[in-house]
Amino acid sequence: MSSDKLTFTHDGRTFRCWVDMEGRTAGGMTRPSSAAWVVEVDGVMHVPFDASPDDTPADVERKVVAWYDADRPKRKTAPRRQKDILG
Repeated sequence: MSSDKLTFTHDGRTFRCWVDMEGRTAGGMTRPSSAAWVVEVDGVMHVPFDASPDDTPADVERKVVAWYDADRPKRKTAPRRQKDILG
């Protein structure tokens, strides 16, 4: 599934998810990187966790919702990868 795009709604917000295979630096240059899910919500892109070839749409949605709900109290700062929360 990791090469597909996924869109779903949770808590009144639309989440658009896709896999980034390259990684990008702040200057826009690409660098080799492990595959990671990019999650766009409210027009802001986040990279909360690594992608796996075994990911299913249900897995991704569950991880994104867990990340989003856990990060909600500190939403003022940009989220980082949160492997501890998502397992």
